[in-house]
Amino acid sequence: MMKRATILLFPLFFAFIALLIFTVQEWQREEQAEWMPKVEFQGDALNDAEKNDIREAVMGGIIPYKLEYDHINISVKKNNGYYEIKVFCFSDECEYPDVYDFSYNGNLVLNGYILEAIPPSERAKAISVALQNEEVANLVFAKGLEEETPSVRRILPETAVKFYAAKTMLSVTWTKLGKRPSVVSALIDPDVWEVVQVWNC
Repeated sequence: MMKRATILLFPLFFAFIALLIFTVQEWQREEQAEWMPKVEFQGDALNDAEKNDIREAVMGGIIPYKLEYDHINISVKKNNGYYEIKVFCFSDECEYPDVYDFSYNGNLVLNGYILEAIPPSERAKAISVALQNEEVANLVFAKGLEEETPSVRRILPETAVKFYAAKTMLSVTWTKLGKRPSVVSALIDPDVWEVVQVWNC
C-alpha cells in the first residue's frame, strides 16, 4: 500500500516542479520585459534585418550607470558599406542623456561618447567631492566660475586608463565661454570619492 501511494505521488511531484519552473520563467520574462527600453530608429531607411542587427549590436555596446535606460533613439546613416550610428539613451531619472557614436559593419566600434545620464544623487555627490578639493575650489573661485553650473560626465575605462586607471570615472567640469573662456575640470574616482586629477585653462 505504501509503495502504491509513493508511486502515485511521483507524478504529482514532477507536475509541481514543472509548474514551479514555468512560473519562474514567466516571472523572469515579465521582469525582463519591464526593463526593456523603448527603441526608435531615425535616419536612413533600414529593412527589418538591418534594424535587428543594429539593435542587437547597440544593446550590447551601451552601458548605463547605476540606472536603466527608458528610451533609446538610434540614428543611422549608411556610408559606403558601413553604418554611422548615433545613439541617444534617456532615463526618466536624469535630466541629460548618454550619447554614443558608433560605426558598424558587422562589428560595432565606439568612436566617441558624452555620458551624462547619471543618477541625481551621484551627480550631486560628484560636485560636492570636487568642491571639497582645495585646488578645485580655489580655481573655480579664481576664474569666476562659482555661478556656473558644472557638467558631470562618466568616463569609460578605456579612456580613464590614459589618465588614472582602467575603471569608470566621473568628471566634473565648470566652463565659462565668451571673450575670456575658462575651464576647470576634476576627475573623480567614484569608488573612493576622491579627486585624482585636476585640469584648468
